[in-house]
Amino acid sequence: MPHVCSAYNCSNRSDKTKDISYFRFPLENEKLTQQWVVNMKRDKWYPTKSSFICSMHFEEKIMYFVNERRRLLANAVPTIFDFPSHFQKRQSSRPSPKKRHFEEAFSPETVESANDNSGVYCLHCKYAFAVHL
Repeated sequence: MPHVCSAYNCSNRSDKTKDISYFRFPLENEKLTQQWVVNMKRDKWYPTKSSFICSMHFEEKIMYFVNERRRLLANAVPTIFDFPSHFQKRQSSRPSPKKRHFEEAFSPETVESANDNSGVYCLHCKYAFAVHL
């Protein structure tokens, strides 16, 4: 029976391809298996002993050869996938809001005394704050 790659949008099969290796999931290492599944973005899917992923999803630097067969380094994780655009992480078009500390928000540059001496007025926020002494 041919090995079929379990990765999303991958149609590699061992009976149709040459120079591609197929690796079983590291089921004995649950944490590593979970990393593989998360990287594959396969929702509600868990590999079995007959699940494979092809060498096209691994960087060359984490593979090595033994007797003309590809092997993976011990903690290798697949990172190369062809996901559709709705699977991709969206980049925000606006910058993230600036976090301010209390001291920065109420520095002398942003705060002036209110005319009636009942509090302070924040120039940045444009709010008056009562100061109780």
